[in-house]
Amino acid sequence: MKNSNGSTSTAKSASEAVRRALARREFRESPEMVRALRRRAGLALVDVADALGVEQSSVCRWERGDRVPRGEAAVAYLELLRAATEGDAP
Repeated sequence: MKNSNGSTSTAKSASEAVRRALARREFRESPEMVRALRRRAGLALVDVADALGVEQSSVCRWERGDRVPRGEAAVAYLELLRAATEGDAP
């Protein structure tokens, strides 16, 4: 569903969820939402892994829900997603 400015309400709520997670400095976002944000930003798994300095398999496990990023990796992942959803990704 599009709102009056033409953007989807889902994208807006996902971006807001990422901002809230950053404020908490905790990663509680659903794997499906994170994967959708990454894909919407045009980032491949390898792009995220390279940006975060982790193995591609780690990002894959995070997005499947097998593992949860912790510590600095979680914050860096959320920052990357925030930047990507707001249009200033690397």
